Amino acid sequence: CFCPTGVTTAFSGKDYRLLGVDLSELPRLSIALEEAGLDSEVPTLVIAEVVLTYMENSSSDALIQWAAEHFSHVCFLLYEQMHPEDPFGRVMQQHFSQLNSALRSLSQYPDCEAQRKRFSEKGWTECSVMDMNEFFTCCIPEDEQRRVQALEPFDEYEEWHLKCSHYFVLTASKEMEPSWTPLLPSMTAPHHHGPLRLAGSISACAVQSEISGLRRYGHHSALIKPNVILTTGGFGEENGRHCRMRNFHVLIKCAGYWKARCVKKENPDKRWGECCKWDTDGKYKRNVFVLAVKCLAESDITANYIDSQRDVMVLSFIGERTV
Repeated sequence: CFCPTGVTTAFSGKDYRLLGVDLSELPRLSIALEEAGLDSEVPTLVIAEVVLTYMENSSSDALIQWAAEHFSHVCFLLYEQMHPEDPFGRVMQQHFSQLNSALRSLSQYPDCEAQRKRFSEKGWTECSVMDMNEFFTCCIPEDEQRRVQALEPFDEYEEWHLKCSHYFVLTASKEMEPSWTPLLPSMTAPHHHGPLRLAGSISACAVQSEISGLRRYGHHSALIKPNVILTTGGFGEENGRHCRMRNFHVLIKCAGYWKARCVKKENPDKRWGECCKWDTDGKYKRNVFVLAVKCLAESDITANYIDSQRDVMVLSFIGERTV
């Protein structure tokens, strides 16, 4: 056991030093590391697994810059939370606040780009960042992915993907030869055959609605006809709790502005397969979903067609048949 200057707790082993130092007191940290025998001239790896976010931003920013300046050849590996703005992010912040461990960095650095810019401005020459969904897909070998997925039955992928989208991993380096970039930017970009093309466009205009904005995350929107946009899936708040969204959000353009409506399944307790009709002609299949939407039946807008007697709207989705 040894105790460098300014260190509250210290333990040592053959190849290990454990120091208890306030990371916001950088002069004391520098002295403690030097007395512990750390050589700032050799290549160094700094790992911070959900550490900086508990510090005041001014202190954590100073620590990031100090690491870039103190070590001649250095790499930084950071793992933290992000995306505080959606329902999952708000619950996540509330959870840590109740533990008296508020996530202080989220307000100033809410996403991957903000974190990348943060390190670039603090003296780091290389920086790559991705969320944990990208990390699992792009950086974990396929055989290891299959091994993990085969460990036990698992079907809660939506929740897992949602959680992984709120955590990121960042790597930064300075003066490393060869350059240390384990999270290659090229790995995160999907491969496209030929140039990208614009699928379509929608002109912007005002929205008049009694329903609040589209408050969900991880959803998909489709232009089902020129003036009708249907949004499905994702996660958000429903009846005061965070959950997978079972209702639909429909935008209909009328008289120069968009009307927003909330659409629900006619039989919300039934599975999709029990609420749809299947017609096959050998080449295509048609899924017809019947959705309760009284508010639309009262308007003069038609989405495929509206059965006013039953107060339902029928939407048709046509796609290639897979056999």
